[in-house]
Amino acid sequence: MNSTFRYHLLSASFFIFAAASASVITGCGKSDFLTKASAPASSTDSIAIVPEDTIGSDLYLDYSAIAGNEKTDASRIALKGLTRAEVEERLRGSYRWDMHLIDNSYVDDADEEQDGEGSGSKPAETVVKPAGSSSGSASYKAVSDQGRSYAVEDLIGKSIQKQLDDLFEKEGGKTGTDHEGDYVLSLPDFRSEAADVLADVTDKWNKKATPGVLTGYDKATGHFQFGPAVRGYKLDTQATLNAIVAACEARDYTANVEAIGTAEDAAGSMEDQYRIIGSFTTHTTANNTRNTNVRLASEAINGLILQPGEEFSFNDVVGQRTTAKGYGPAGAYSNGEVVQEVGGGVCQVSTTLYNAVFYAGLESTLRSSHTFEPSYVTPGRDATVSWGGPNYKFKNTSEYPICVLEHYENRTVTAEIYGVPVLEDGVTLELECQKTGANAAGSTWTVYKITKKNGNTIERVQDHVSRYKAHTKANDAAAAAAAASKAAAEAAAASQAAEAAAEASRAAETAAPTTPAAAGPAGPAGPAGPAAEATDAAPAPTAPAAETQAPAVPAPAGPGQG
Repeated sequence: MNSTFRYHLLSASFFIFAAASASVITGCGKSDFLTKASAPASSTDSIAIVPEDTIGSDLYLDYSAIAGNEKTDASRIALKGLTRAEVEERLRGSYRWDMHLIDNSYVDDADEEQDGEGSGSKPAETVVKPAGSSSGSASYKAVSDQGRSYAVEDLIGKSIQKQLDDLFEKEGGKTGTDHEGDYVLSLPDFRSEAADVLADVTDKWNKKATPGVLTGYDKATGHFQFGPAVRGYKLDTQATLNAIVAACEARDYTANVEAIGTAEDAAGSMEDQYRIIGSFTTHTTANNTRNTNVRLASEAINGLILQPGEEFSFNDVVGQRTTAKGYGPAGAYSNGEVVQEVGGGVCQVSTTLYNAVFYAGLESTLRSSHTFEPSYVTPGRDATVSWGGPNYKFKNTSEYPICVLEHYENRTVTAEIYGVPVLEDGVTLELECQKTGANAAGSTWTVYKITKKNGNTIERVQDHVSRYKAHTKANDAAAAAAAASKAAAEAAAASQAAEAAAEASRAAETAAPTTPAAAGPAGPAGPAGPAAEATDAAPAPTAPAAETQAPAVPAPAGPGQG
């Protein structure tokens, strides 16, 4: 056998093997199958001479499964020369998707209350006809526009994306001249895809029936306001899933599929479950300007409704303390110095609130200690604030709305939390503050959170550590001088006013009977001196008996304000 004959024999064997291999090409092996029908082998090798997002071979895509047609040329796309975007556009144009899930059992509570319907009716249940029943062959039905709806995402489109990814990964950028068989698009696993949809619907629609909860607070009357009862709803996921799948298999991609679920009515109000769940009181000084600041900040907070999971921010609620709002300059510390700052003293409002929040069992999410030991509360129990600086925040970790109450009266600040109890019956919380370090630089206070059940301690854990700087003689002297200056100014103003009043009285007595008495001019009030507010030793706070009362330390509230 000569060499030329041997060469042709080997070549023929190679092409026979190639033809046999080409007849068993299959798809991606995923849930969305893209298969390729067998065809005669190509006599031309494939080489990458077209862009990767373009088909260069003589390939066809059969999409009859999506269109619902017979396998004819009308449901085939000649892929040669088409880009991925062009193929996808052709496929999406072969069907229309506008499927919605409808819940007819849903009734807006406000509308029902307006209609005068009671809340004692039996739970309503939406029912669909089973497949094969006399009223229809599919387990879904079109419904009215009432109730609520959920737009079901295009499940076919998701499947097309996956299958085109596979197709262009295999054939994109390649070229050939002979027909190599059809690729066949398949429908997705509707049950699996619809299950993901229902997980989202369940999250959005399912809710517990609840009586009317707290909605507002009337500051003028001191009365709390409660809304109407809110009905609940529970989706029957399996039955609803079957209804969606039935619509998809019938290729009714624009169906309004009725959800199957149960509406649960609720009656009454939760008002009887609401109470003051945390409170705390502190006492202020005799400084009128500082007390005005405390009153204004308290009024800004009083009556605030906080929803479950909502976070309170002192600086956001109270806002910037300005003279335009009525705040005045009062003693505060800034960078370790006694200063007069507009809004000085409002740290007492945030501190009082912090303690009320603690006793309510809620979560403080942001709290800072003062630079120096406070005088109106036990060190370690304070929460300093400053505009543009430290802030105090807490979160409503209860299941229901709460109302934050805070007011100032007669040199007393009281903060209260009105809500449904968070702590179990018989459980109370305490803060134990221990001075665990002191030297020339300052002091350290370790604060423990103590949990009690029916008066017995069941847990004692460290809550936080507060560190304070020591007062310097220069600062103390400045504070004393400021206090003395203020006292002298107030005394001078009082004396001047008394003298003016006496002069006016004498003028009235000596005036002629026919001449109206001329009132003497009121003496101008002397300007208040630069009050070193922090040097005023405030009375100890009113707190639970188990609390260690604060020593009367002449220390100002924290950096910038307080």
